[in-house]
Amino acid sequence: MTGAIARRIERADVPALAMVKGFKGYRPETEKTVRKVEVVENETLKKLKNAYRKLEYGGERLHEDNKNCYAAAMSFVKQLTYSAAEVENFSVALAEFQNDEDFDGKAGLLLSALINNGDDADYVIHTTHLSIAPDSLGYENTKNIIVKGNAGYLLGQGMKGGSIIVEGDTEARLGEFMQDGAIIVEGDVDGDVGHGMKGGQITVKGHVSGSIGWWMAGGIITIKGNAGDNVGYSMKSGAIIVGGDANDSIGERMTGGAITVGGRAGDQIGKQMLGGEIHLEGDYASIPKGIKLGKIFHKEELIYDGTTALKRIAGWIRKVLEWD
Repeated sequence: MTGAIARRIERADVPALAMVKGFKGYRPETEKTVRKVEVVENETLKKLKNAYRKLEYGGERLHEDNKNCYAAAMSFVKQLTYSAAEVENFSVALAEFQNDEDFDGKAGLLLSALINNGDDADYVIHTTHLSIAPDSLGYENTKNIIVKGNAGYLLGQGMKGGSIIVEGDTEARLGEFMQDGAIIVEGDVDGDVGHGMKGGQITVKGHVSGSIGWWMAGGIITIKGNAGDNVGYSMKSGAIIVGGDANDSIGERMTGGAITVGGRAGDQIGKQMLGGEIHLEGDYASIPKGIKLGKIFHKEELIYDGTTALKRIAGWIRKVLEWD
């Protein structure tokens, strides 16, 4: 079973946030009521619905699949004339299609194409009336978007500018490969924030289940709540700020940039670290033994300096050469 129907069943049976082992702090999950909202029927809406029906999405949320579907969506919308108000109206009318296979992927990418191609600068998208939130909303975004409700996977993928404000939660892979602009999520995120991010700013006012800033090469990620494991894995540059607690493996294999944790930090801090800085403002469980490069601070005091390790390595090399 594939598509939106299968994923809706999966999400209903196994809430992803509840599965994070040892991760505390999420607000209790509540049953969400699908709201009824008014749709204004007109000729433009008919054309937008036809564009949705023509659009095909046969992928698995891979970057190349999204790229192809977005290109097809853009070819449809370039033939249309519409306003931001009509895009908003279309987001309401999408409830008609929410039981379709691949609804979430098609809906999000078509909305993204409509927004990027539109003449207006500001757009409002409604999702509170949907039983499943659109994925890939704000793909390669250049405009200002307010999402009234939750967003799905891959919000702001490849974002180039503008802003996205989500008045709810989002699913995983937020801001993947983001280049510029600003994303604000007022709720929680189900992991994987800022993967491969190159620039811009991401702010999450709630909690993130884990995997923040993997292979991040620039920009700023701010998590005001708690974070799970693997903050800043293989991070190259930029800054990650966690206001609450963070679990294990902070800064593993990072080569540059800075990570700050305001609350308690877990085990294996700086494991195989190759550069950059980690700032711990609260208590921490452990820093593994072994050679690490970069610097680790605890309450503003330098507790590990990688330059010392470099000097130690250089001393070993000199001794080996002297033996020869």
